[in-house]
Amino acid sequence: MEDLHDYKTMRKALMEGEFHMEAVKKVAETMAILHRKTHRKCVSETQFAELVNRFKNDEMLSMMDCAFFTFPLLPYHKTNRYSDEVKAQLPRIYGDQILQENASKIRARHIAMKQCLVHGDFSTEAVMVKKDSAKVKIIDAEFAYIGPAAHDVGTLLANYIFSYYSHKLYPTEESPGFYKNLEDAMKTTLSIYLKDLNDYLTPDEIKSTVSDIAGFVGCYIFARIIGRIKTFDMTGRPLSEVKCVDIGIRLLQRCTEITNQQQLLDCIFKS
Repeated sequence: MEDLHDYKTMRKALMEGEFHMEAVKKVAETMAILHRKTHRKCVSETQFAELVNRFKNDEMLSMMDCAFFTFPLLPYHKTNRYSDEVKAQLPRIYGDQILQENASKIRARHIAMKQCLVHGDFSTEAVMVKKDSAKVKIIDAEFAYIGPAAHDVGTLLANYIFSYYSHKLYPTEESPGFYKNLEDAMKTTLSIYLKDLNDYLTPDEIKSTVSDIAGFVGCYIFARIIGRIKTFDMTGRPLSEVKCVDIGIRLLQRCTEITNQQQLLDCIFKS
């Protein structure tokens, strides 16, 4: 057991106004390496079959399927919890056929697509950081399974989005421009991750991955703001919640058309 008393979760650090770009880069690089070293295009068929068997995680997969990809998309499901401000946005989600169809496709990918070993819950709560240091520790891998790489990337990006709009719409006197760090974090993460994909995926496969990332971001946003599993950096900040829901709607409406980094970022940062 490793002593991590001088570390804190990245989510807590960001909430407290602490940011270290080298740690952001390290997280992106770690994710890229994990996916590349276990990707079905980078290992033998025998090795991949062993990975699938070793990381069979049906119980956790089923749990996440319900909490993240099913219940939040069901009209007014009994397990969902949301603010009055978010409630006013729900007809835009539940009445949009294209959004619902795209969300169903992302759910199907989460269950059936087997590309590489993914963490399964790559949130800023699963990243431990040390103040003024590039050292990071990735924890809480109980959801790990062989699935779509876009799941991890989308989860991390969604967490950066939460922090971005939390700081932008509720700035502190000490750091009114802190949200700009999160914009840089998203751009840097995507640049590092997508550059690594060039080593083993075709251009069309990379476009498909970016499209899936957009869809997973949208689903994760809904899960954390509409579903029962909340994220602390959004608590008591309805303006941020509504803004993030709006982004989730755009992403799931347009994810099939989003095929490169700039299109994805434009969708996230559009006013």
